Amino acid sequence: MAGILVVDDERGYREELASLFSLEGYEVAAAGSGSEAIEIGVYERPEVLVADWMLKGQIHGLHVAEVLRMVRPDIRAVLITGFSSRDLREQADRQQVSDFVEKPFDQDRILGAVTKALQDEPPKTSSCSVAVVEVGSDHAIRYANSKARGMFAETLAGSGAESLERVLATTSLNDLAAVEDRWVRVAVRGRRPLTWLARARARGPGGRRLMVLLDMEQQHCQHYPSVGMLLGLNIPAHTHWPFGGRALIVDREPLVRRMFVTAFEHLGCTCHAAATAQEALQLYLADDGISVTILDYDVAGEGTAQWLQTQRGIRPCTLIGTSAVERGAEFAALGVEHFLPKPFTVGDVVEMLTRQTEQLQ
Repeated sequence: MAGILVVDDERGYREELASLFSLEGYEVAAAGSGSEAIEIGVYERPEVLVADWMLKGQIHGLHVAEVLRMVRPDIRAVLITGFSSRDLREQADRQQVSDFVEKPFDQDRILGAVTKALQDEPPKTSSCSVAVVEVGSDHAIRYANSKARGMFAETLAGSGAESLERVLATTSLNDLAAVEDRWVRVAVRGRRPLTWLARARARGPGGRRLMVLLDMEQQHCQHYPSVGMLLGLNIPAHTHWPFGGRALIVDREPLVRRMFVTAFEHLGCTCHAAATAQEALQLYLADDGISVTILDYDVAGEGTAQWLQTQRGIRPCTLIGTSAVERGAEFAALGVEHFLPKPFTVGDVVEMLTRQTEQLQ
C-alpha cells in the first residue's frame, strides 16, 4: 500500500488523519511542522504528501511539497487550508498540487483526494532539479533521484553506480567529512575531468546521509531557499524580517502580489496575498498570526475606512497604506501612520517596521 506523510501543526487533525489513513491500509508517517516533515520525508520518500498550507515557522505546506519533489519528483501533494484564496490556488496549481481540501472536511473528502492523487499523472519535473543521493556510512548509494543517475552516467561507474567510491576520486572521498558544514568541491572519476559541488544534511537514522550534488553549471542552486530547506540549513539573508507573525499584501495587481509573496518568504516571513478587500478580511479572520497588513488604497477605495474599522475590530495589526498616488494624508486621517508610495520594495517595508520597533523600545 502507498505511503502517506501527514503534516499538520494541529495535533488533533494530524492524529485523526494518521489514524484514518492507517485504517485504510496506507503506511503513514506524521509531522507537526514543515522542517520535521522534510526531515522525515527525505528518507521515507512517501508517494503522497498531505499537508496543511499554514504551518508554524517559516516552512509552509507548499514549501514541503517543493522540497520533497526534489528528492522524489513523482510525489503527489494534497494541500489542506482553512481558507483558499485565489492566489493560493494559483500557487498550488503552479506547484502541481493534485487536490485542494478546505477545513473542515469529512473523511470521504480527504480519502477521495488521496485516491485522486495516486491516480493522477506524475508531476512534471521541478524547475529546481538537483541531484539528491542517500548514502550509508560506507559510502554505499541507497537511493539516487533521476538527476543524480544522469550525473552518474558521466562517470566511469555509469548511471547504475552503487557506491560513491566508484563515482568520486579517493581524495574527494576524504573531503566528504566536511560536507555537513559547507559546500565542498569534489573530483569525479569521469571520462573527462569533472568537478561537482557536494553538501549534506546532518546524519539521519542509522548514520544515513542525504547529499546534494551540483555540477558546475548549477552552482547558483546552492543559494536556492528550497535547497537550503532540503539540507536543513538556516539560509542567511542580507535583510531579515524584523517582526514576529506573518504578512498580508492586499493589491489588485497579480504580478505585485506574487513578487511580494516571494520577496517576503526570502526574508523568512510567510505572506498571504489578496486581490479584494473581502478576500483580505477572510484571510485575516482565518489566520490570527498575521501581524502586518499592506493595503493598496485602490483595492477598497471609498470603503477603506469601513474596511480598516472591520479589521481593527477583529484584532490589532500594524497597517501600512500604499498607493501609486500620494495618499499619505488620507491614510493618516484614517489612523494609519505608515504610508509607502508605489513603487516600493520589501526592503522599504523592513526599514519602516524596524524603525517603528526601535521607537517602541
